[in-house]
Amino acid sequence: MSRGLISVHVGLMGHIDHGKTALARAISEKVSTAGLDKHPQSQQRGITIDLGFTMFVLDRYMVTLV
Repeated sequence: MSRGLISVHVGLMGHIDHGKTALARAISEKVSTAGLDKHPQSQQRGITIDLGFTMFVLDRYMVTLV
């Protein structure tokens, strides 16, 4: 645990164009999820190709979103 925080790990998976990246951005409320669409083909094709993650603190939890 980091700084007395409880670790929570959340994974998102689903079919193409079903809103995984949008959900990740909404949950985390962080710009850092922009890393989910860094791959050049991701930007060209409008889909997420590479695995991405973000971490954020929510109350007493350290949440890792993959």
